[in-house]
Amino acid sequence: MVNITAAQRALSGVPFFRLIAMTTGGQMGVPMLLSLGMRPYMTAMILVQAVQTVAADSYGQLSFKQQGYIARGITLALAVVQVVEMLVVMRQAFIPIWLPGTRIDLAVPIAFVLLLAGGMFTTWLADENTQHGIGGTVVLILPSLIASMPLLLQNGLGVSFPLTLVHLWWTAGISAAFFLIMAYLNQAELRIPLQRTLTDITYAPSYMPIRLLPAGAMPFMFSAAFFAFPAFFTATTGARAGWQKVLVTWTSFNTWQGITTYAVIVIGLGYAFGMMNLQPVQEAKGMRKAGDYILNVHPGDETEAFLMHQFWVMSFYGNTVLLLIGVLPLVIGLWIPGAANFSQFLGMIYILISIVDMINQQAGALWNKDRYDLFA
Repeated sequence: MVNITAAQRALSGVPFFRLIAMTTGGQMGVPMLLSLGMRPYMTAMILVQAVQTVAADSYGQLSFKQQGYIARGITLALAVVQVVEMLVVMRQAFIPIWLPGTRIDLAVPIAFVLLLAGGMFTTWLADENTQHGIGGTVVLILPSLIASMPLLLQNGLGVSFPLTLVHLWWTAGISAAFFLIMAYLNQAELRIPLQRTLTDITYAPSYMPIRLLPAGAMPFMFSAAFFAFPAFFTATTGARAGWQKVLVTWTSFNTWQGITTYAVIVIGLGYAFGMMNLQPVQEAKGMRKAGDYILNVHPGDETEAFLMHQFWVMSFYGNTVLLLIGVLPLVIGLWIPGAANFSQFLGMIYILISIVDMINQQAGALWNKDRYDLFA
């Protein structure tokens, strides 16, 4: 019911789809059962986590079952929106399927149901892997992530990067050095010693870790998609030429205005995801309930203010690292053609590092969980 050639041509012409598919495990360049990938699920979990951060008390009063229904409802709603996006873009590629005896075309409704079912099926797979597998939900994006990296390097931002032997050696060297540095920085953290009233912790020291990169690799999963969305919205709604020209200038990886916009997006996502990951307000409340405190810092509001200060300091350093990864190659690309492609390429490597690190930690925990001997 679809002209595949026409559908691929229409879908591949939308940079927004290509960028979002790379980091969410989808196949937005071709209509198939798993085209949406993890995009509805990941977006829904971010929204739920944001709600938890803003309205933690109200959300915490809900049962786990109620929270699950809310998360699934948001996932379904987002999947519907994202399916409609695809159908609008590839609307000229459908081959009519007439309901027998009528002039009712069933092609679009059938495609809608199949794409929506595929998105929810992927959500089910993510939950199953979380409960019975290893790597959690994000491991499902690994195949798409790895498969897209060569294409992203060669022509990721629309500027060709020649894959000659010399260029490949340079790429290998840069990638290896970046991998080693980021594997180290990904583990770096500030450890705030915790105390407990009337408890001797000489032999069992406790601390609260605040990572150097509080947001992790999450900003790179969504920064390019956020950046490309205005141009996608303009193209699909038929905005006026004047607005299109302005948007192209401010959402281009090849202009100073666009690079500035992208830098602001990276910083904003860095602070937002860092806040959702750390949740200083909830940490302060949890410490107070558990009887933990920071030396010379009163529990409650003073602890919350202390943690917020540490968060802003660490986020400043972390966002500086993110800007060096995501924005510096864009600046260099203004003078060296193809260098801008390293912005997304290095970001993908960092996402890969964070996923592999999580899998390694889970594998280590599973390996050691049955090897504890209390009386050894």
